[in-house]
Amino acid sequence: MRYITAATLPFMLIACDGPAEKAGEARDRATANATGVEYRGDGPAERVGEAQDRTNKAAREELGAKQDEIKTQADTQADQLEK
Repeated sequence: MRYITAATLPFMLIACDGPAEKAGEARDRATANATGVEYRGDGPAERVGEAQDRTNKAAREELGAKQDEIKTQADTQADQLEK
């Protein structure tokens, strides 16, 4: 069981990359290739992209919560008007 988990862990981590992180990884890989350095998978543009993905996710969640709040208020007002 331990070996299965160890074998699938890299694939689970790869699946977590957001679009900005993937773009950053591509930039880091291209820079490493252009300078003749081996890319190790954790460059500065990738880290910045990861931070951008986290920020975007938080903004989407906040927007979703605001939408839910507005819908709840609208439903409450509609119920009051029906009474």
